[in-house]
Amino acid sequence: MIALISQPDSPAGQAALRQVISGMTRPRIGYIAAEPDPQWHYFEPVRAMYRRLGAGEVHYLELEQRFDADTAQRVLECDLIHLSGGNTYRFLAGLQTRNLLLPLKRHGESGGALVGVSAGAMVLTPSIDTASLCGDPNSVELDDTQGANLLPFLFLPHAQPQLKTAAAALARHHCYPVAMCDDHSALLIQGSEVLPLGQPEWLAAPLQSA
Repeated sequence: MIALISQPDSPAGQAALRQVISGMTRPRIGYIAAEPDPQWHYFEPVRAMYRRLGAGEVHYLELEQRFDADTAQRVLECDLIHLSGGNTYRFLAGLQTRNLLLPLKRHGESGGALVGVSAGAMVLTPSIDTASLCGDPNSVELDDTQGANLLPFLFLPHAQPQLKTAAAALARHHCYPVAMCDDHSALLIQGSEVLPLGQPEWLAAPLQSA
């Protein structure tokens, strides 16, 4: 199961997290940081949250100076991989540099659980071009904005009504629908079935549920 979440502290975000982890017995969690978090300011609350939900080990992976290949392998072997929020361009650049996009796609395709929060959700889609609508600067000057292409739509977190015109233009350009999720909405994906939580809005042809 895959969860795409705009704001994990919202009721929809919490419901999505509970649904993904339900049925697992002390699952191992792999956390991939969008940006370095040396003091674990962002990671520690997420680890505590998963522990409250019954998780076992929670592994932290950084993609930049403190990247560790052995930790990356442990993360890819986890029951659930959590991709954090942050700057989406920087996150995707790190995943590209560490050759992790294809392993993440394979993890999802083989039935492994994935949780993408904001930037972490966008990198699972065909393109992160929606990140510019969230205000993310392309400070790493990333040219290749193709994501893991695990899902047949684009994702716009923190969506606001005034972004609809620009999001619709991206839908036409990429020939994919765009799921606009405000901070009170989330999506759960199981195979070809898409379960909306809150009130996400689809632009262009919506993804058809099975």
